Parts: sequence; C-alpha cells; structure tokens
Amino acid sequence: MVTSTTVNNWAAPTPNGSFPSVSAAVAAFTSHHTQLDRLTRIAQRRLDRLAIFPPGQRLRSREDPLGYVHEVICLVLAGQRPARTRHLQSPQAFFNFLQGVLQSCLSNALKSVAAEGEHLPIGPEEGPDSPEVDPPSPTDVAQEVALGEIKQQLRARLRQSFARNPDVLRQIDLWEETGADTLPAGDLSAKKQHRFKRRAQDILRTMSKREGMSQATGREFLKP
Repeated sequence: MVTSTTVNNWAAPTPNGSFPSVSAAVAAFTSHHTQLDRLTRIAQRRLDRLAIFPPGQRLRSREDPLGYVHEVICLVLAGQRPARTRHLQSPQAFFNFLQGVLQSCLSNALKSVAAEGEHLPIGPEEGPDSPEVDPPSPTDVAQEVALGEIKQQLRARLRQSFARNPDVLRQIDLWEETGADTLPAGDLSAKKQHRFKRRAQDILRTMSKREGMSQATGREFLKP
C-alpha cells in the first residue's frame, strides 16, 4: 500500500507542493528509484493475481512489470492518458494517477489477450492431426478477474473491520463460499446489515480513490 509518507519522500518543485507540468511530475517520479520500484511492484502483484486465469498467464509471460510501467510513462508524456490539474497537485496525487493508468493498461492488455481465444480441441483426444477450434468465450475474463480481485480485497478488509464480530465474520465466510455478489443476510440484524453495508461502501470508496479516480463512490469498481 502506498502511504502519504512514502510518496511524499519525493518532493514537488513548487512551494505549494504541486507540479507545474506533466513533464516535471514525470521527471520527479523517474528520478526517485524508490517510487519507480514501488509502481513496478504494484504491476508485478497485479500480474501475479491475473495469472490465476490462462489469459493472465499468457499476459505475464509477454512483458515484464517494468515494461508496463515504462508504457504508462510514455502514454502520460505523449498525452494519450492526459493528466488533469488535480493529478499534479501533489506527489501522492500524481502517483495515484500513474497507478490508475497502470491498472487501465493491464486491463486493456488482458482483454486483448483474452480476445485471442483459447485453443480448445474438439474430440476425445488431441493429437497432431486432430482439428482445433477457437470458440469465442462467453465470459468476459477481464471483468471476471477485476471483480474477483475487488471481492477478495473487500472481504479481507471487512474481516479486519469486524474482527470482533463473529456473526458478521460467519456471513463473510458464507459470502466467499457461495461466490454471491452481495453479502447474504443470514441471521444478521438490520442494524448489523446497515453497519456492514456502510463499511463496505467506505472501503470501496477508498479503493476507488487509490486508483486515482476523482469523486469516487466505490461503484466504479463494478463497471466492466
């Protein structure tokens, strides 16, 4: 996790802590290897998580994490992923912006790999002369991976929040076992359900902001 203390170790050039331009922000970011390494580790962790799916495995084998970070920097400098004024207000804001661009690049790359299709043999055995087809997958793998990551992170943080509430913890375990989109009501009282939903919304909002989204509500994570 990127904390404000860690990010603020690299300073912005203006007295108020902002950057005068995108190029100045990129220059400050790339001149501090600690921040470059941190973003690279974030890319590595996401690639590792994506690798639970075959398309993610192929994606991880095609490019190393640092390569994706360099792609992000090039896109930002070229204006293909334009940074807004709010992204230049502080080192932390710019780092969050870069992280958001990185997540977008990886998601787009995963969609591209998934669109290539899997080689699925038709017939009892796959031999040198057996026909192979690439049927289109009815599943949006990129969306499935993204939602899986969100649920995993959300459940982990909810368990921390309700560590002293065994009733809620049991429902979170049931939620994970069933794979449902929402927490099953079970035996929870209306008050506990309300507390749970409010806490989940707060966590999702924080996750959204960490991706560099402005005016985040948490619902952005549920979009394709």
